[in-house]
Amino acid sequence: TPMPDADELGPSEARLHLFEAVTTVIRRVSAETPLLLVIDDLHAADVGSLRLLEFVVRDLRSVPVCIVATFRDDELPLQHPAVRTLGALAQRGRTTRLAMAPLGRDHVAMCIAAWTGSEPSPGFVQEILDRSEGNPFFVRELSLWLTQGVAGPYCTKLLADAGAEVVGFDFAPAMIAQARECH
Repeated sequence: TPMPDADELGPSEARLHLFEAVTTVIRRVSAETPLLLVIDDLHAADVGSLRLLEFVVRDLRSVPVCIVATFRDDELPLQHPAVRTLGALAQRGRTTRLAMAPLGRDHVAMCIAAWTGSEPSPGFVQEILDRSEGNPFFVRELSLWLTQGVAGPYCTKLLADAGAEVVGFDFAPAMIAQARECH
């Protein structure tokens, strides 16, 4: 059905039409092949996006779609809107929650070796572990930048002054030089 002119709709009606349009697209795509939807950083989603997720899950119960939503527990206080959405989804009984622990020292070392092509020193592993807090994304970004000068999307924000930051982690130039020497 054609969508009415946006000027003719109130906010609730416009939202419903948008939600229905999204589910229609998902339904059509998944009719041809099962579909995997990945929603990253759910903890940063706005309320409208969270409501859309709830609508999609409710509306597409019998459709071959798997939705994977990632979020950081430590960034979800109880009053966060995503907590309500996660609760509503869990009540539907078709969700599985997988808690992902940070990488440990041995896994950080294995990842660094795989991504850089060489065995890291224990000091380098510890520096990366301390700075990344075991987050695989940061392990990769930091290890590649420090060993190969390959700056991924977040390490490009690294500034060569004492107040430099990479996504909230403080780096002093001396620490960077020391980490390079540790390798």
